[in-house]
Amino acid sequence: MEQNAVVIDRDAPALNDAARRQGRLVCEQPCTVSVSLGAAMVEATLVDLSCFGMMATSPTPMLPRAFVDVALPGGVRATGQVRWCRDGQFGIEFSAPLPARAVGPISRRHGARPLRLAVWSPVRMMAGKLTRSVVLRDISDGGLQLAGTDEMMPGTRLTVELAPDLSLDGVVRWSRDGRTGVELVATLTPVAREWVSFQLMARG
Repeated sequence: MEQNAVVIDRDAPALNDAARRQGRLVCEQPCTVSVSLGAAMVEATLVDLSCFGMMATSPTPMLPRAFVDVALPGGVRATGQVRWCRDGQFGIEFSAPLPARAVGPISRRHGARPLRLAVWSPVRMMAGKLTRSVVLRDISDGGLQLAGTDEMMPGTRLTVELAPDLSLDGVVRWSRDGRTGVELVATLTPVAREWVSFQLMARG
């Protein structure tokens, strides 16, 4: 695989149409970060980044649930915990959110997309008079992807109920092959992020 197009997940939109149909996220330019696990130092390639966490690839195996220190470009540092590892890829949740003014320049410089977490959890979707049980495939601070949907018109407003008294409002941006991409009206609340973290831990 070429270094300037690191594919991070089979579920993520990439730069070509075929990859977009498979929902892949890529980082357009290589960006090396240093991850410290105690006295050990691991060099990794950043794939995507948000205020709340990051994904990266490395030939060095990572330990799930390990606490780490991360050195990002521009002198930005973060602490966090490894939430998942598979096939040379890993995800880190930061102990405290990074300021947007620190994350924005890194993401823009290296072409990183917002962190998208694979959840695969049953949820309820409500659009107008329609209420339907669907599957939340993945979610980021700005959007989510649903599976098990009928084709929906872009621009359709809907609500995704994650749990009782925990709902997200959004707008359909694309819909095909039983999947629908939704742009959220507002970024995830702390309660919603806790729900996502719980789902990821339950899967792990």
